[in-house]
Amino acid sequence: MPGLALFTPHKAWRYYKAYLKSEYDAPEVRQQRVWQKLQRLIHHAYENVPLYKEKWDAAGVKPDDIRSLGDFSRIPVTTKQDLREGFPDRVIARNYASGKLRYSNTSGTTGRALLMVQDLDDINYKYAAKLRSRKLEGIEVG
Repeated sequence: MPGLALFTPHKAWRYYKAYLKSEYDAPEVRQQRVWQKLQRLIHHAYENVPLYKEKWDAAGVKPDDIRSLGDFSRIPVTTKQDLREGFPDRVIARNYASGKLRYSNTSGTTGRALLMVQDLDDINYKYAAKLRSRKLEGIEVG
């Protein structure tokens, strides 16, 4: 295991290795994986985030209605104002333990900063993606 792995969260290093391995997948395999992840995300948002369920129900859209990329146009737009007004009770997924969430905010270049929430797993994925980007730039990690 490279020395960097000793200082990298365990999951981030595992995700990084999975990113590298997936580069060799056939395009149709990658496309299928992305579609499956999108479908899981859509179901998760509908089932666990009250704001999305309310907006989608009002528009008559259910997760199973999204069967192709073209169907995404049926999903109602969520604005920054929607997020501000619904935060935190209607915006944060109900199935996340609050102790595993990390808060940050945008810089507010459009006038008002927007509070953002991430779970630790998301942070690990982002770190793994950063490591992968560095490798693609020719910077060897490890």
